[in-house]
Amino acid sequence: MNKIDLIQALKDSNDLSKSEAETVVNLFFNKMADALAEGERVEIRGLCSFFIKKYKAYTGRNPKTGEKVKVAPKKLPSMIFDAEAAYLMNSLCIVVSVRSGIVQKKKDTPDVINAMIFLVITLKIFP
Repeated sequence: MNKIDLIQALKDSNDLSKSEAETVVNLFFNKMADALAEGERVEIRGLCSFFIKKYKAYTGRNPKTGEKVKVAPKKLPSMIFDAEAAYLMNSLCIVVSVRSGIVQKKKDTPDVINAMIFLVITLKIFP
């Protein structure tokens, strides 16, 4: 499922025009992205929560040269699935790496899972 599919599903299920459905979907994603940008937690009960995780400064290492490099403090968006969604995903053997944006499906997945994965990717929350 992608954004166009989500718009089409909203249009069909609520007797909306395509432009109205697109406005609703864009508003939803934009409001979530705005809240995250302001450091707020976004919680969708029964699905997942998005939040900003703060990391302290540390001394890292350049993998090519081995020299020490100071890494500044940073804030990265994170996501955690609710227990119900996590159980469903685990039972379907889906691997989702939120930080890297990698999504691998090991079985055919229902549309709700595809929509969750699409939501994460569309919000542009990956570093």
